[in-house]
Amino acid sequence: MVLLGIDLGTSACKAALYAADGTMLAAGSAPLEVARPQPGWAEQEPEAMWHAACGAIRTALRTAGVQPGEVRAVWACGHSPTLLLLDEAGRPVRPAIIWQDTRAAAAAQELAEAAGPRWSELLGTHFPVSPTFAPARLLWLQRHEPAVLQRARTALEPKDYLHYRLTGVRVSDRWSAKGLVHMATGRPIRFWQERFGLPDTLAPPIAEPHERIGAVTAEAAAQTGLLAGTPVACGWTDGLAAMLGSGAFLGNGGGYLVSGTSEVIGAVLRGAPSGDARLLEVPAPHGRLAIFGPTQCSGAALTWFVEHFLGGDTARALELAAGSPPGARGLIFLPYLEGERAPLWDATARGLFFGIALIHGPGDFVRAILEGVAASIRHVLDAIEEAAGTQVTHLRLAGGGARSGLWNQIKADMLSRPVVLTSAEPGTLGAALLAGVAAGVWPDLLAASMIVRITGRWEPRPDYRARYNQLYELYRALYPRLRELYHALPALAADTSVHLL
Repeated sequence: MVLLGIDLGTSACKAALYAADGTMLAAGSAPLEVARPQPGWAEQEPEAMWHAACGAIRTALRTAGVQPGEVRAVWACGHSPTLLLLDEAGRPVRPAIIWQDTRAAAAAQELAEAAGPRWSELLGTHFPVSPTFAPARLLWLQRHEPAVLQRARTALEPKDYLHYRLTGVRVSDRWSAKGLVHMATGRPIRFWQERFGLPDTLAPPIAEPHERIGAVTAEAAAQTGLLAGTPVACGWTDGLAAMLGSGAFLGNGGGYLVSGTSEVIGAVLRGAPSGDARLLEVPAPHGRLAIFGPTQCSGAALTWFVEHFLGGDTARALELAAGSPPGARGLIFLPYLEGERAPLWDATARGLFFGIALIHGPGDFVRAILEGVAASIRHVLDAIEEAAGTQVTHLRLAGGGARSGLWNQIKADMLSRPVVLTSAEPGTLGAALLAGVAAGVWPDLLAASMIVRITGRWEPRPDYRARYNQLYELYRALYPRLRELYHALPALAADTSVHLL
């Protein structure tokens, strides 16, 4: 018996085959590109997503030597919030507007002002005002690409699109369709149509994340190598799937940290939602509540610096950072290169190296990036503990960003609590766990989460606590002083002309 988990990420689509004990049998990956046609825009071609998924699935099947009939169920997760629109025939009407895109910031604020104190009531949950909000992006399209919106019939997330290509069924879950549907009822929100004329027919039908929605069609089987008739389950966002893949669904006083292009920091608790405006809260099965916050730019910040200033050699960059002392000789980095999500929710925020001096070399800049990202994690974790009224004793770490032992140690030191390593591929593992529940391999998510293993541990070093506390205080003090100045940057950045003197 084999389960297939697919993780449609920003830079690559990964597919992995797992045995019932959680052992990864094989994995495949195919790269994806992000188009940035204008400042603040980020788009991805849906057809490229599908081709990447087909390639990754075929690679995993071939590498494992698994026969298509051995795959018990398929489940995908994907980057989010991303708006992907299909027409009547199921064709994408334009490139998907992905989670990094901030063009709809003004539209989001306009929607929030129109809803006023009814905002949370309309949504069925609290969701921060953000340019990633699906209705805000629809309002932007209504005003800038009206012909596109007129052709659209269904709004999906990337994992929903993969499932549509696999099964021919258009369906999503409540969390992925937030803003389009009410979180409690799953019904379309009419307010956006009544006030702004946005079509209320774009919301897809809603299913539970582990619910079977259909089966692989003959056409999809020919393209992926899967067996026609293989069950396909609804899916969840990549952050929540990775939560499952880290084993954090068990709770036990721990939180979770999914480290990749961005960071997702959270905890799974019992209790009622707090309604804290800085965070996201999702009701989960078995009376649990996932409370979490995603940042905007973590691994992406390191990649940016390494590619532009160190010739793309990440191993060398981390080696240089190891030679820089804790605190990077007084250099502090704000990782807001594409704005910031939790806990600030400010699309205008931008990155900063603070305290640059002649003593600083490349290693100090890299270390400052690692420490700045760690400080952004602590910022979110502080908000979670304040909202939940409880302390997180340790963090389960998962994801591609967890491959650096140096960075893991910096995170433990900055957070002043242990960091334990679980899966390097929590998205595909979480997807496989949900596929297993859908297929009846496990009775529920609690039983499925028991197979997640801990493979490493980093303890905070007491000698560095005072230094990192001081660094964190300075980190927290910078943004409030810069907030008003950030608003002047868009006009300055818009002038890209070159003047020769």
